[in-house]
Amino acid sequence: MGSLEYPLPMRELETERLRLRRFRHGDLRDTFAWTGDPEVSRYTFWSVHKTLNDTQQFLDFCFKEYSERGIGPWAAELKTTGVVVGNCSYGAIHLSDARVELAFFFARQCWGQGLAVEGLSALLRFGFEDLGLNRMEARCMPVNVASERVMQKLGMQFEGVLREYLRVKGQFCDLKVYSLLKRDWYEKRSSAQ
Repeated sequence: MGSLEYPLPMRELETERLRLRRFRHGDLRDTFAWTGDPEVSRYTFWSVHKTLNDTQQFLDFCFKEYSERGIGPWAAELKTTGVVVGNCSYGAIHLSDARVELAFFFARQCWGQGLAVEGLSALLRFGFEDLGLNRMEARCMPVNVASERVMQKLGMQFEGVLREYLRVKGQFCDLKVYSLLKRDWYEKRSSAQ
């Protein structure tokens, strides 16, 4: 397969409980409800949103990504209520290597319900089947045990710790790295059938 090129396709993805779609202007208040929660941003690389303007800047970033690259963060909307309770995304895209980094954030009231695994499973399927990606990876701070469990439940393999890899909120922090290769994903799927 040849190398990937922008603009990448971005289609709406559905799971049992989630609709993953592009963010819209009307998502401002729903998105601020979880980006403004200090617990949600506790182990993230971004700071808690203090005003609606902070969240608007995030939405503007999403709109720019859609416009320039074709793809950007998916809003995670609950199918039962239509409320946006988080997002799933390819945080970093390396086209020449057919590799992306997964990122995800969910409102606190959604924690422990398997929504992150559900949403990211859809991104794995889309990336490997539709985009032809070869590798997907995810990183978390060692203290972020909940995110690490999500990676494990997705079948990702632990690769190691990047020591003092990033300066986050004024401090250098280690990052745990997990990955899943296309061949491993297909093997796992075929053995489950």
